[in-house]
Amino acid sequence: MAKDILTRIKTEKKQNLKAALIDEFSVYSIADAQVARIVAQANISRGSFYTYFEDLYDAYEWVLELVMTEIHHDQVVNPFEATIRFITGIEVNPYYDFLKKYYQVNESLFNTYLSHKATTNFATHTKQNLDTKLWLEMLVSHESIKEAFLQPDSTDQIINRLTTVQDLLNQKEGH
Repeated sequence: MAKDILTRIKTEKKQNLKAALIDEFSVYSIADAQVARIVAQANISRGSFYTYFEDLYDAYEWVLELVMTEIHHDQVVNPFEATIRFITGIEVNPYYDFLKKYYQVNESLFNTYLSHKATTNFATHTKQNLDTKLWLEMLVSHESIKEAFLQPDSTDQIINRLTTVQDLLNQKEGH
């Protein structure tokens, strides 16, 4: 994970770095990303980049966690309602290109990277012990969001499926 020094840099510098990483990973896969473009946009030296991160995967992990934290920050109690709201506003989401590239190619590359690492904050966060209903809600929600990015013409079908699953789970709880 990103080095502790990142917590001590100025907010403006951190925001510039975040923006440069989001821009880079919105256009290029992790495999095709270049430190040179990132440092030029962030206006930092190559040495500073490697002071903050081990490599591009480490930088990707840092910015992905920032994006996911921000996206989940405004989540309502009902995950299906939050997912439907997210999907219906997907094209105006400020992270649209970043997330689309994530689902198209970076998810697979990043998961391979994580499988070779011992532990990470992101991996630990996503592998919590959850009760079955919460696990199912998260699985259906995240797969629905992925489908919305990869098949944008199927939004209505995805929302209908989410509503059906929510109704089924509510019926199950009632019995």
